[in-house]
Amino acid sequence: MFSNALDANRLTNLTSISFGNFNTSNVTDMSCMFCCDSLTSLNLSNFNTSKVTDMGYMFDHCSSLTSLDLSNFELEPDFTANELLKE
Repeated sequence: MFSNALDANRLTNLTSISFGNFNTSNVTDMSCMFCCDSLTSLNLSNFNTSKVTDMGYMFDHCSSLTSLDLSNFELEPDFTANELLKE
């Protein structure tokens, strides 16, 4: 989602994102969603992940993250976080 914008050098100083009532109820693929070196804070507690089947590299290159709220993420019992935070 934001990785393509970074490739174009448009969001290189982005440190936080506010999603508010961002509707993710029909999203199935969140892979590479936040590939942002400069992000320091993400609150994704309102994200509906019940239909998501791919979260690979979701936070790839997010080495500056100091705060990450995933408190309401719905994950299958057999979900593995392999490569979710891979850098």
